[in-house]
Amino acid sequence: MDLRFLITLSILGTIVSTTECLRKEQEWRRDKICGPTSPHLRGNPLLVETQSGKIQGVQSVSRGGKEFIKFLGIPFAQPPVGKLRFESPKPFGKWDGVLNATEYRRPCAYFDFFNKMQNGVEDCLYLNVLTPLNRSDDQLLPVLVYIHGLSFFFAGSLVYEGDYKMDHKIVIVTMDYRLGPLGFLNTNDGLIRGNMGLKDQNLALHWVQKNIRQFGGDPDLVTLSGTSVGAISVNHHLFSPRSKGLFSKAIMMSGSNLTPNGIMRSPKQTADNFIAKVNCTVGSRKDEVACLNNLNTSQILNGYRDMIVRQKSGYYTLKNN
Repeated sequence: MDLRFLITLSILGTIVSTTECLRKEQEWRRDKICGPTSPHLRGNPLLVETQSGKIQGVQSVSRGGKEFIKFLGIPFAQPPVGKLRFESPKPFGKWDGVLNATEYRRPCAYFDFFNKMQNGVEDCLYLNVLTPLNRSDDQLLPVLVYIHGLSFFFAGSLVYEGDYKMDHKIVIVTMDYRLGPLGFLNTNDGLIRGNMGLKDQNLALHWVQKNIRQFGGDPDLVTLSGTSVGAISVNHHLFSPRSKGLFSKAIMMSGSNLTPNGIMRSPKQTADNFIAKVNCTVGSRKDEVACLNNLNTSQILNGYRDMIVRQKSGYYTLKNN
């Protein structure tokens, strides 16, 4: 074979090989910045497999320029709608394929007292996980689970995006939980047992114990934290045997279960007032609960809105609490 032909062939092979390497390098950089075109790429840090299924996240940058990954809108419970409206949360189960977890979900339904409008939806039991991009695979990181505040009546996990905290080597979890009557109505007779919102939080903590390793978090180093009623919630979990072993440390900021809205002191009276507000005083308590289940979200929120007052201390409480 002609020597010049061999040399030419060798040069062409080198060019093709180099071009292929450059193409792969460009794809890697594109995937690193924008996310991969396929969630099944090997070694893809934006893809995590939990006990429920695979999750595709999105890359972000912290205030200090640290790269991290956001896994947003992960369902940890079945939608609390229909017959599950006033019930304890049920684990979500599994999904097929890859869950696109690149955007925040809408918060749990509430009336926004600042903007005088309704917000959120009842299908709202989702959580978010933030984890550093360049973390060591053989070293698990401390986990901060943050519970949002604002009086058990409004707001959501989106008020705390966590970008500041991601300057540090830590895994952050935020969650949404049911609010107002959908989260805390209690008829005091076993038909609507109350504390659905706290039970939502508890189920999210169970999810963390089962899945946080996949995100680089240490289930034995979970700190539960919150502000305002988030702190009140943390205080309740400290006392609750249901939450035993689900976290190892706690931080309570600007609240405890001794603050005015830390405990509902007259649950039956509150339930009676609410049922009357939404015109569901229709017979037996079972009939009243059936009536409540037939209301739409807007009717539920409107009925509770007039029962909430702002105290001089700044706390929002129920009129008869």
